[in-house]
Amino acid sequence: MFQKLFSRRRGARKPVASPPANRAERRGRPAVEALEDRLLLASGANLITEVRNFYVTNELIAPGSHEVDDGCITPGAHRLMRFDFLTKNVGNQDLTVGRPQDHPEWFVWSESHHHYHLTKFNDFHLLDMAGREVVPGFKQAFCLEDLEQFDPHAPPRTHSYSCANQGISVGWADIYDASLPCQFLAIDGVADGDYQLVATTNARHRLPETDYTDNTVVVNLHIQGNNVTRNPTNVAGITAVDAAASYTWDQDRTQHVVYRGADRHIYELWFNGAWHRNDLTYATGAPLAASNPAGYTWNVDGTEHVVYRGVDGDIHELWLHLRDWNHNDLTVAAGAAKAASDPAGYTWDVDRTQHVVYRGTDSHVYELWFNGAWHRNDLTAATGASLAAGNPVGHTWGVDRTQHVVYRGQDGNIYELWFNGAWHRNNLTAVANS
Repeated sequence: MFQKLFSRRRGARKPVASPPANRAERRGRPAVEALEDRLLLASGANLITEVRNFYVTNELIAPGSHEVDDGCITPGAHRLMRFDFLTKNVGNQDLTVGRPQDHPEWFVWSESHHHYHLTKFNDFHLLDMAGREVVPGFKQAFCLEDLEQFDPHAPPRTHSYSCANQGISVGWADIYDASLPCQFLAIDGVADGDYQLVATTNARHRLPETDYTDNTVVVNLHIQGNNVTRNPTNVAGITAVDAAASYTWDQDRTQHVVYRGADRHIYELWFNGAWHRNDLTYATGAPLAASNPAGYTWNVDGTEHVVYRGVDGDIHELWLHLRDWNHNDLTVAAGAAKAASDPAGYTWDVDRTQHVVYRGTDSHVYELWFNGAWHRNDLTAATGASLAAGNPVGHTWGVDRTQHVVYRGQDGNIYELWFNGAWHRNNLTAVANS
Protein backbone atom coordinates (compact mmCIF):
# COMPACT_ATOMS: atom_id res chain seq x y z
CA MET A 1 0.00 0.00 0.00
CA PHE A 2 2.81 2.43 0.84
CA GLN A 3 4.22 2.08 -2.66
CA LYS A 4 0.79 2.73 -4.16
CA LEU A 5 0.37 5.92 -2.12
CA PHE A 6 3.42 7.26 -3.87
CA SER A 7 2.48 5.96 -7.30
CA ARG A 8 3.19 8.23 -10.23
CA ARG A 9 0.04 10.31 -10.34
CA ARG A 10 0.38 13.79 -11.78
CA GLY A 11 -2.01 16.50 -12.82
CA ALA A 12 -2.57 17.69 -16.34
CA ARG A 13 -1.29 20.98 -17.67
CA LYS A 14 -2.96 24.10 -16.35
CA PRO A 15 -2.16 26.96 -18.73
CA VAL A 16 -1.97 30.47 -17.30
CA ALA A 17 -3.72 32.03 -20.25
CA SER A 18 -6.98 30.69 -21.66
CA PRO A 19 -5.97 27.88 -24.03
CA PRO A 20 -7.54 27.07 -27.37
CA ALA A 21 -10.40 24.59 -27.19
CA ASN A 22 -8.32 21.71 -28.52
CA ARG A 23 -5.95 22.05 -25.58
CA ALA A 24 -8.67 21.78 -22.96
CA GLU A 25 -7.50 18.34 -21.91
CA ARG A 26 -4.30 19.93 -20.61
CA ARG A 27 -5.99 21.84 -17.82
CA GLY A 28 -4.84 20.79 -14.37
CA ARG A 29 -6.45 20.14 -11.03
CA PRO A 30 -5.88 21.57 -7.55
CA ALA A 31 -3.15 19.97 -5.45
CA VAL A 32 -5.67 18.66 -2.89
CA GLU A 33 -7.62 16.85 -5.62
CA ALA A 34 -4.39 15.45 -7.02
CA LEU A 35 -3.53 14.03 -3.60
CA GLU A 36 -7.01 12.56 -3.25
CA ASP A 37 -6.69 10.95 -6.67
CA ARG A 38 -3.32 9.50 -5.70
CA LEU A 39 -4.88 7.87 -2.64
CA LEU A 40 -7.79 6.54 -4.67
CA LEU A 41 -5.40 4.96 -7.14
CA ALA A 42 -4.13 2.76 -4.31
CA SER A 43 -7.35 0.73 -4.72
CA GLY A 44 -8.05 -1.08 -7.96
CA ALA A 45 -6.78 -3.69 -10.37
CA ASN A 46 -3.10 -3.75 -11.29
CA LEU A 47 -1.85 -5.97 -14.11
CA ILE A 48 1.70 -7.23 -14.48
CA THR A 49 3.26 -9.46 -17.12
CA GLU A 50 5.08 -12.76 -16.78
CA VAL A 51 6.57 -14.79 -19.64
CA ARG A 52 7.93 -18.34 -19.23
CA ASN A 53 8.36 -21.77 -20.82
CA PHE A 54 10.34 -20.73 -23.93
CA TYR A 55 11.10 -23.16 -26.75
CA VAL A 56 11.59 -23.15 -30.53
CA THR A 57 9.69 -25.26 -33.07
CA ASN A 58 9.77 -25.64 -36.85
CA GLU A 59 6.21 -25.74 -38.16
CA LEU A 60 4.44 -25.83 -41.50
CA ILE A 61 1.53 -23.39 -41.45
CA ALA A 62 -1.18 -24.39 -43.92
CA PRO A 63 -3.16 -21.89 -46.01
CA GLY A 64 -6.55 -21.29 -44.42
CA SER A 65 -5.35 -22.31 -40.96
CA HIS A 66 -6.70 -20.43 -37.98
CA GLU A 67 -3.34 -18.72 -37.39
CA VAL A 68 -3.43 -17.38 -40.96
CA ASP A 69 -7.11 -16.38 -40.70
CA ASP A 70 -6.36 -14.43 -37.52
CA GLY A 71 -3.47 -12.60 -39.21
CA CYS A 72 -0.80 -14.05 -36.94
CA ILE A 73 1.43 -15.46 -39.68
CA THR A 74 1.64 -16.22 -43.39
CA PRO A 75 1.35 -19.75 -44.82
CA GLY A 76 4.52 -21.81 -45.22
CA ALA A 77 7.41 -23.19 -43.19
CA HIS A 78 8.35 -21.10 -40.16
CA ARG A 79 10.67 -21.20 -37.17
CA LEU A 80 8.63 -20.19 -34.13
CA MET A 81 9.62 -19.20 -30.61
CA ARG A 82 6.77 -20.20 -28.33
CA PHE A 83 6.23 -19.11 -24.72
CA ASP A 84 3.55 -18.72 -22.06
CA PHE A 85 2.15 -15.22 -21.54
CA LEU A 86 0.61 -14.52 -18.13
CA THR A 87 -1.43 -11.46 -17.18
CA LYS A 88 -1.55 -11.27 -13.37
CA ASN A 89 -3.81 -9.08 -11.27
CA VAL A 90 -1.65 -8.00 -8.30
CA GLY A 91 -4.07 -5.24 -7.32
CA ASN A 92 -6.65 -5.30 -4.55
CA GLN A 93 -9.76 -5.23 -6.75
CA ASP A 94 -10.94 -7.40 -9.63
CA LEU A 95 -10.32 -6.33 -13.20
CA THR A 96 -13.81 -6.51 -14.68
CA VAL A 97 -14.17 -6.33 -18.46
CA GLY A 98 -17.64 -7.82 -18.98
CA ARG A 99 -19.37 -9.50 -21.87
CA PRO A 100 -18.12 -8.94 -25.44
CA GLN A 101 -21.62 -7.95 -26.59
CA ASP A 102 -21.57 -5.06 -24.11
CA HIS A 103 -18.45 -3.53 -25.71
CA PRO A 104 -18.33 -4.83 -29.31
CA GLU A 105 -15.81 -2.12 -30.25
CA TRP A 106 -13.26 -3.74 -27.91
CA PHE A 107 -13.52 -7.30 -29.22
CA VAL A 108 -12.86 -9.42 -32.28
CA TRP A 109 -13.87 -13.04 -32.98
CA SER A 110 -10.89 -15.41 -33.02
CA GLU A 111 -11.01 -18.26 -35.51
CA SER A 112 -8.02 -19.78 -33.70
CA HIS A 113 -9.65 -19.94 -30.28
CA HIS A 114 -13.38 -19.86 -31.13
CA HIS A 115 -14.25 -17.04 -28.75
CA TYR A 116 -14.03 -13.26 -28.54
CA HIS A 117 -10.71 -11.55 -27.80
CA LEU A 118 -9.85 -8.06 -26.61
CA THR A 119 -8.14 -6.52 -29.63
CA LYS A 120 -4.44 -5.63 -29.47
CA PHE A 121 -4.33 -6.17 -25.74
CA ASN A 122 -0.89 -7.69 -25.26
CA ASP A 123 2.27 -6.81 -27.18
CA PHE A 124 5.61 -8.58 -27.55
CA HIS A 125 8.64 -8.05 -29.77
CA LEU A 126 12.23 -9.30 -29.95
CA LEU A 127 15.29 -7.03 -29.81
CA ASP A 128 18.99 -7.70 -30.09
CA MET A 129 21.19 -6.76 -27.14
CA ALA A 130 21.83 -3.31 -28.65
CA GLY A 131 18.09 -2.62 -28.56
CA ARG A 132 17.48 -3.00 -32.31
CA GLU A 133 14.24 -4.67 -33.31
CA VAL A 134 14.82 -8.14 -34.74
CA VAL A 135 11.23 -9.37 -34.93
CA PRO A 136 8.54 -6.66 -35.32
CA GLY A 137 6.16 -6.15 -32.45
CA PHE A 138 3.01 -8.26 -32.57
CA LYS A 139 -0.11 -6.95 -30.82
CA GLN A 140 -2.03 -10.05 -29.83
CA ALA A 141 -5.73 -10.16 -29.01
CA PHE A 142 -6.57 -11.97 -25.79
CA CYS A 143 -9.49 -13.31 -23.78
CA LEU A 144 -9.16 -12.51 -20.07
CA GLU A 145 -10.28 -15.18 -17.60
CA ASP A 146 -9.24 -16.74 -14.28
CA LEU A 147 -6.94 -19.67 -15.10
CA GLU A 148 -4.32 -19.79 -12.34
CA GLN A 149 -4.33 -18.60 -8.73
CA PHE A 150 -0.78 -17.37 -8.16
CA ASP A 151 -1.47 -15.79 -4.74
CA PRO A 152 -2.51 -18.40 -2.15
CA HIS A 153 -3.64 -15.60 0.19
CA ALA A 154 -5.97 -13.99 -2.34
CA PRO A 155 -9.50 -13.31 -1.07
CA PRO A 156 -12.28 -15.66 -2.20
CA ARG A 157 -13.45 -14.91 -5.71
CA THR A 158 -16.76 -13.10 -6.14
CA HIS A 159 -16.87 -14.03 -9.85
CA SER A 160 -15.42 -16.79 -11.98
CA TYR A 161 -14.39 -14.91 -15.08
CA SER A 162 -14.45 -16.62 -18.47
CA CYS A 163 -14.27 -15.67 -22.15
CA ALA A 164 -18.03 -15.11 -22.06
CA ASN A 165 -17.77 -12.64 -19.13
CA GLN A 166 -14.19 -11.48 -19.08
CA GLY A 167 -11.99 -10.25 -16.25
CA ILE A 168 -9.28 -11.31 -13.78
CA SER A 169 -9.86 -11.74 -10.05
CA VAL A 170 -7.47 -10.48 -7.39
CA GLY A 171 -4.57 -12.91 -7.05
CA TRP A 172 -5.41 -14.73 -10.28
CA ALA A 173 -3.80 -14.79 -13.73
CA ASP A 174 -4.90 -15.31 -17.29
CA ILE A 175 -2.53 -17.66 -19.15
CA TYR A 176 -1.96 -18.07 -22.85
CA ASP A 177 -0.12 -21.35 -23.05
CA ALA A 178 2.85 -21.62 -25.40
CA SER A 179 1.12 -24.40 -27.37
CA LEU A 180 -1.92 -22.29 -28.30
CA PRO A 181 -2.43 -20.91 -31.83
CA CYS A 182 -0.75 -17.50 -32.36
CA GLN A 183 1.14 -17.67 -29.05
CA PHE A 184 4.56 -17.28 -30.68
CA LEU A 185 6.99 -15.02 -32.47
CA ALA A 186 8.18 -16.03 -35.94
CA ILE A 187 11.99 -15.99 -35.78
CA ASP A 188 12.68 -16.97 -39.39
CA GLY A 189 16.29 -16.08 -40.23
CA VAL A 190 17.13 -15.06 -36.65
CA ALA A 191 20.62 -16.30 -35.82
CA ASP A 192 21.44 -18.09 -32.59
CA GLY A 193 22.58 -15.68 -29.91
CA ASP A 194 21.44 -13.32 -27.15
CA TYR A 195 18.20 -11.32 -27.44
CA GLN A 196 15.64 -9.43 -25.39
CA LEU A 197 11.92 -10.13 -25.36
CA VAL A 198 9.84 -7.06 -24.45
CA ALA A 199 6.31 -8.04 -23.43
CA THR A 200 3.49 -5.71 -22.33
CA THR A 201 -0.03 -6.39 -21.11
CA ASN A 202 -2.88 -3.89 -21.48
CA ALA A 203 -0.58 -2.20 -23.98
CA ARG A 204 -3.05 0.52 -24.97
CA HIS A 205 -4.15 1.23 -21.37
CA ARG A 206 -7.69 0.48 -22.46
CA LEU A 207 -8.61 -1.01 -19.10
CA PRO A 208 -8.20 1.05 -15.90
CA GLU A 209 -5.40 0.13 -13.50
CA THR A 210 -3.75 1.71 -10.47
CA ASP A 211 -0.34 1.62 -12.17
CA TYR A 212 0.56 1.20 -15.84
CA THR A 213 4.31 1.51 -15.28
CA ASP A 214 4.70 -2.17 -14.31
CA ASN A 215 2.89 -3.61 -17.34
CA THR A 216 6.08 -4.31 -19.29
CA VAL A 217 8.67 -7.00 -18.64
CA VAL A 218 12.04 -7.29 -20.40
CA VAL A 219 13.61 -10.76 -20.49
CA ASN A 220 17.11 -11.57 -21.72
CA LEU A 221 17.15 -14.78 -23.77
CA HIS A 222 19.79 -16.98 -25.37
CA ILE A 223 18.54 -18.85 -28.46
CA GLN A 224 20.53 -21.93 -29.51
CA GLY A 225 18.84 -24.18 -32.02
CA ASN A 226 15.49 -25.21 -30.55
CA ASN A 227 16.54 -24.32 -27.01
CA VAL A 228 15.90 -21.01 -25.28
CA THR A 229 17.47 -20.11 -21.93
CA ARG A 230 16.92 -17.02 -19.79
CA ASN A 231 19.81 -14.75 -18.83
CA PRO A 232 19.83 -12.14 -16.03
CA THR A 233 18.03 -8.94 -17.01
CA ASN A 234 19.47 -5.56 -16.03
CA VAL A 235 17.38 -2.69 -14.67
CA ALA A 236 17.49 -0.52 -17.76
CA GLY A 237 16.95 -3.32 -20.27
CA ILE A 238 18.14 -1.26 -23.27
CA THR A 239 21.68 0.03 -23.73
CA ALA A 240 22.10 3.82 -23.71
CA VAL A 241 23.97 5.36 -26.64
CA ASP A 242 24.93 8.75 -25.20
CA ALA A 243 24.63 11.08 -22.23
CA ALA A 244 21.66 10.90 -19.87
CA ALA A 245 19.75 13.76 -18.25
CA SER A 246 18.18 13.82 -14.80
CA TYR A 247 15.71 15.78 -12.71
CA THR A 248 13.66 15.40 -9.54
CA TRP A 249 9.96 15.86 -8.94
CA ASP A 250 8.97 17.21 -5.53
CA GLN A 251 5.28 16.44 -5.93
CA ASP A 252 5.77 12.68 -5.41
CA ARG A 253 9.37 12.82 -4.14
CA THR A 254 10.86 10.86 -7.03
CA GLN A 255 14.09 10.89 -9.04
CA HIS A 256 14.19 10.58 -12.82
CA VAL A 257 16.86 9.75 -15.41
CA VAL A 258 16.08 9.93 -19.14
CA TYR A 259 18.23 8.71 -22.03
CA ARG A 260 18.16 7.63 -25.67
CA GLY A 261 18.50 3.89 -26.20
CA ALA A 262 20.26 2.07 -28.99
CA ASP A 263 16.82 1.52 -30.55
CA ARG A 264 16.31 5.34 -30.62
CA HIS A 265 13.59 5.11 -28.01
CA ILE A 266 13.49 7.55 -25.08
CA TYR A 267 13.70 5.69 -21.78
CA GLU A 268 12.97 6.85 -18.26
CA LEU A 269 14.43 5.32 -15.10
CA TRP A 270 12.59 6.53 -12.00
CA PHE A 271 13.03 5.94 -8.29
CA ASN A 272 10.45 5.90 -5.48
CA GLY A 273 12.31 3.56 -3.14
CA ALA A 274 13.24 1.20 -5.98
CA TRP A 275 14.26 1.83 -9.58
CA HIS A 276 11.73 1.31 -12.38
CA ARG A 277 11.95 1.50 -16.17
CA ASN A 278 9.61 3.13 -18.69
CA ASP A 279 9.83 3.21 -22.50
CA LEU A 280 8.36 6.65 -23.23
CA THR A 281 8.52 6.22 -27.00
CA TYR A 282 6.50 3.03 -26.81
CA ALA A 283 4.07 4.55 -24.29
CA THR A 284 3.32 7.58 -26.48
CA GLY A 285 3.89 6.34 -30.03
CA ALA A 286 6.25 9.29 -30.52
CA PRO A 287 8.82 9.45 -33.36
CA LEU A 288 12.25 7.93 -32.85
CA ALA A 289 14.91 10.14 -31.30
CA ALA A 290 17.97 11.58 -33.03
CA SER A 291 19.26 13.52 -30.01
CA ASN A 292 19.71 13.16 -26.30
CA PRO A 293 16.65 14.10 -24.24
CA ALA A 294 16.33 16.78 -21.56
CA GLY A 295 13.82 16.78 -18.74
CA TYR A 296 12.21 19.31 -16.41
CA THR A 297 9.13 19.75 -14.21
CA TRP A 298 6.57 22.55 -14.19
CA ASN A 299 5.22 23.65 -10.81
CA VAL A 300 2.28 25.51 -12.35
CA ASP A 301 0.39 22.26 -12.85
CA GLY A 302 2.78 19.70 -11.36
CA THR A 303 3.75 17.97 -14.60
CA GLU A 304 6.91 16.38 -15.99
CA HIS A 305 8.33 17.08 -19.45
CA VAL A 306 10.94 15.39 -21.61
CA VAL A 307 12.04 17.04 -24.87
CA TYR A 308 14.20 15.72 -27.72
CA ARG A 309 14.94 16.13 -31.42
CA GLY A 310 13.30 13.45 -33.54
CA VAL A 311 14.62 11.75 -36.65
CA ASP A 312 12.28 14.10 -38.55
CA GLY A 313 14.22 17.15 -37.26
CA ASP A 314 11.29 18.35 -35.12
CA ILE A 315 11.42 19.08 -31.41
CA HIS A 316 9.15 16.64 -29.61
CA GLU A 317 7.76 16.86 -26.09
CA LEU A 318 6.69 13.91 -23.93
CA TRP A 319 4.56 15.06 -21.01
CA LEU A 320 2.60 13.32 -18.29
CA HIS A 321 -1.16 13.76 -17.89
CA LEU A 322 -2.71 11.86 -14.98
CA ARG A 323 -1.02 8.44 -15.21
CA ASP A 324 -0.28 8.53 -18.95
CA TRP A 325 2.57 9.94 -21.00
CA ASN A 326 1.52 12.02 -24.01
CA HIS A 327 3.30 13.34 -27.09
CA ASN A 328 3.38 16.79 -28.67
CA ASP A 329 5.31 17.94 -31.76
CA LEU A 330 6.44 21.39 -30.61
CA THR A 331 7.86 22.32 -34.01
CA VAL A 332 4.46 21.83 -35.59
CA ALA A 333 2.59 23.43 -32.67
CA ALA A 334 4.71 26.58 -32.84
CA GLY A 335 5.38 26.63 -36.60
CA ALA A 336 9.08 26.64 -35.77
CA ALA A 337 12.29 25.89 -37.69
CA LYS A 338 13.83 22.42 -37.88
CA ALA A 339 16.40 21.53 -35.22
CA ALA A 340 20.03 20.47 -35.56
CA SER A 341 20.91 20.09 -31.86
CA ASP A 342 19.84 18.60 -28.59
CA PRO A 343 17.13 20.76 -27.00
CA ALA A 344 17.11 22.06 -23.42
CA GLY A 345 14.12 23.01 -21.31
CA TYR A 346 13.43 25.20 -18.29
CA THR A 347 10.55 27.05 -16.62
CA TRP A 348 10.21 30.68 -15.51
CA ASP A 349 8.26 31.41 -12.35
CA VAL A 350 7.98 35.12 -13.10
CA ASP A 351 5.29 34.61 -15.73
CA ARG A 352 4.60 30.88 -15.21
CA THR A 353 5.88 29.77 -18.61
CA GLN A 354 7.80 26.86 -20.11
CA HIS A 355 10.76 27.30 -22.46
CA VAL A 356 12.63 25.00 -24.85
CA VAL A 357 15.75 26.21 -26.68
CA TYR A 358 17.69 24.60 -29.53
CA ARG A 359 20.01 25.30 -32.46
CA GLY A 360 18.32 25.28 -35.85
CA THR A 361 19.67 23.96 -39.13
CA ASP A 362 20.58 27.58 -39.99
CA SER A 363 22.75 27.79 -36.82
CA HIS A 364 20.31 30.24 -35.20
CA VAL A 365 19.25 29.76 -31.59
CA TYR A 366 15.49 29.31 -31.28
CA GLU A 367 13.15 29.49 -28.30
CA LEU A 368 9.79 27.72 -28.03
CA TRP A 369 7.73 28.99 -25.12
CA PHE A 370 4.35 28.06 -23.64
CA ASN A 371 1.81 30.27 -21.83
CA GLY A 372 -1.33 28.37 -22.79
CA ALA A 373 -0.16 27.88 -26.39
CA TRP A 374 3.26 27.26 -27.92
CA HIS A 375 5.07 30.19 -29.57
CA ARG A 376 8.42 30.51 -31.39
CA ASN A 377 11.18 33.10 -31.20
CA ASP A 378 14.39 33.42 -33.24
CA LEU A 379 16.78 34.67 -30.54
CA THR A 380 19.66 35.08 -32.97
CA ALA A 381 17.61 37.37 -35.19
CA ALA A 382 16.16 39.21 -32.19
CA THR A 383 19.59 40.02 -30.74
CA GLY A 384 21.89 40.02 -33.78
CA ALA A 385 24.02 37.43 -31.97
CA SER A 386 26.72 35.24 -33.53
CA LEU A 387 25.77 31.95 -35.14
CA ALA A 388 25.80 28.90 -32.91
CA ALA A 389 28.00 25.83 -33.16
CA GLY A 390 27.01 24.11 -29.89
CA ASN A 391 23.86 23.05 -28.14
CA PRO A 392 22.21 25.90 -26.20
CA VAL A 393 21.14 25.55 -22.58
CA GLY A 394 18.88 27.83 -20.57
CA HIS A 395 18.26 28.91 -16.98
CA THR A 396 16.52 31.62 -14.97
CA TRP A 397 17.89 33.93 -12.27
CA GLY A 398 15.66 34.82 -9.36
CA VAL A 399 17.87 37.71 -8.22
CA ASP A 400 16.80 40.03 -11.04
CA ARG A 401 14.01 37.89 -12.57
CA THR A 402 15.78 37.27 -15.88
CA GLN A 403 16.14 34.41 -18.35
CA HIS A 404 19.46 33.31 -19.84
CA VAL A 405 20.47 31.11 -22.78
CA VAL A 406 24.13 30.27 -23.34
CA TYR A 407 25.84 28.56 -26.27
CA ARG A 408 29.15 28.13 -28.09
CA GLY A 409 29.49 30.30 -31.17
CA GLN A 410 31.14 29.34 -34.43
CA ASP A 411 34.12 31.46 -33.37
CA GLY A 412 34.59 29.32 -30.24
CA ASN A 413 33.35 32.01 -27.85
CA ILE A 414 30.61 31.47 -25.26
CA TYR A 415 27.63 33.72 -25.85
CA GLU A 416 24.77 34.66 -23.56
CA LEU A 417 21.31 35.72 -24.67
CA TRP A 418 19.39 37.23 -21.76
CA PHE A 419 15.87 38.53 -21.24
CA ASN A 420 14.51 41.23 -18.92
CA GLY A 421 11.51 42.23 -21.01
CA ALA A 422 13.56 42.21 -24.22
CA TRP A 423 16.31 39.89 -25.46
CA HIS A 424 19.96 41.05 -25.38
CA ARG A 425 23.29 39.46 -26.32
CA ASN A 426 26.61 39.21 -24.50
CA ASN A 427 29.96 37.68 -25.45
CA LEU A 428 30.91 36.05 -22.15
CA THR A 429 34.33 34.96 -23.37
CA ALA A 430 35.26 38.53 -24.31
CA VAL A 431 33.79 40.02 -21.13
CA ALA A 432 35.57 37.56 -18.88
CA ASN A 433 38.90 38.15 -20.62
CA SER A 434 38.69 41.95 -20.49
